Amino acid sequence: METVNQIKNAAIRFLSQREHSQKELLRKLQQKGHEHEDCLGVLSELVELGLQSEQRFAEMIVRTRQQKQYGELRIRAELAEHHLSEGIISTALEENPADYFQLCADVLNKKYPDGAAKDFQAKMKQKRYLSTRGFTMEQIAYALGE
Repeated sequence: METVNQIKNAAIRFLSQREHSQKELLRKLQQKGHEHEDCLGVLSELVELGLQSEQRFAEMIVRTRQQKQYGELRIRAELAEHHLSEGIISTALEENPADYFQLCADVLNKKYPDGAAKDFQAKMKQKRYLSTRGFTMEQIAYALGE
């Protein structure tokens, strides 16, 4: 019983600092030397109490990544790495709408103040950069004025 309380206290400490996914919390608790099965029990209790929420975690990630000017594709990929369902991911993105076309143009202008490149090699470099930031080809074409 003491171990379960230790696990619960450690998990609450992590959650008091910021939102965590269940996958993250499980990994951090196991790194502290706690047993997998004990951690799963504590995590399910935290979910029931409303202290841990995959939805809140997803919304936090969406907001912070949008502020860091990442595109929707990259945000979706990061959330999928946390084993969140497509429904949770879609809801989080819908509740935090962003104009990814304008965001892509802003990222391009910040990185390349001279605007879209004229020669093929430089334009491909810009496209790769925007693509790694998580923007779609349509958003990239919009930013480059194509």
